[in-house]
Parts: sequence; C-alpha cells; structure tokens
Amino acid sequence: MLDFIKSSREENIYYGDIFKLDGKGFLVFGSGKTQAMREAVNESANPENEIALDMACITKENDKVFGHFEMPIRGKGIEDPIKNKIQIHYFINMLQEKSTKEIFKTSTPAIVEVEYNDFIHLSGFNIGFSTDMLENPLKTNPKLRVEKFKQLTEGTLIKCYAIPWMNSEIEKGQLVRNYFYENIN
Repeated sequence: MLDFIKSSREENIYYGDIFKLDGKGFLVFGSGKTQAMREAVNESANPENEIALDMACITKENDKVFGHFEMPIRGKGIEDPIKNKIQIHYFINMLQEKSTKEIFKTSTPAIVEVEYNDFIHLSGFNIGFSTDMLENPLKTNPKLRVEKFKQLTEGTLIKCYAIPWMNSEIEKGQLVRNYFYENIN
C-alpha cells in the first residue's frame, strides 16, 4: 500500500505548461499551448526543455518567479519536485480564435507584448481553473486563485505576451521560436 503526502504548495499549482527556450523559462497558458511549445522548443531533440504539463507550480523568491511540475499529492519517499524548479522569464497566453480576432486587427500573425493586468484578464480560465474537488475555497474559487497568482507574480520583471490563434500548432510553434530567438538574446 502506498502512502501519499499532500503538496505544501497545492494552492500554487495552475493549469499551465512550463517550457525552457534558449535557457529562458516560459509559463504558458491558453489554446494549443503544449503542442505549439513542443514545436517551439524542438522537444523531440531535447526533451529537457519540457518542464511541466498542465500542473505548473509557481513560487516566488524575492523578485523572481520560479516554476516546476508538481501534483497536489505524491507518494511518500518521492523527492520534493521543487528541486527541479527553473526561473520563469516570460508569461505567454495562446489566444483562442475569438480573442485573436478581437485583439489583432491584422491578418498577419504577430506576437504582442501585453501589460501584466491584460495578461491576467486573458488568462483567467487557466489561472482560475482547478481540478481539486475538495472544499478549500482558495483552491476552487477562481477569484481567490487569481489573487494568489498575483501574490506570486506581481511586481516581478516578467514580460507578458499574447500569441495569436493559428490553424496549426506547428506554425504557431515556429512563430514563437522565431520571435523569441530573435528577441531574447
């Protein structure tokens, strides 16, 4: 029989992915996030660039945000996953088709930097979402989850971006890779 322990950071786990591109950490929310980012980081060539899928745990140290994969519970004797944390440098929201049409007035796919509060608004579903069926309001109330996210990320130097909807996650991934390789060095 396996014994389990609860994560001490279960309120910090969000429905997002964490990837590393050219040594920089990305917290990714939105539509088609996993497939597009796998293409962007060329995951098949270097699987170490895929840090967390759907269970992105966020922590803050001083003015820096870190992320790693963590589930709300783990088996006793399993090492604390925070040892695999990476610094997050960028927040990305991959928009749905409707949001793309509202935000982008051009038909040319482009990545745009957005203000922190706009990113929070665009990412409301991912930040507010919880699979936890327990009655802990902080884990199941979307407004409280947004407040916790702000507590963990506000006042940091993380840049926020909106990625337009595209018909192909491959094309979206290539757009992300090209944009950030050109702009992060």
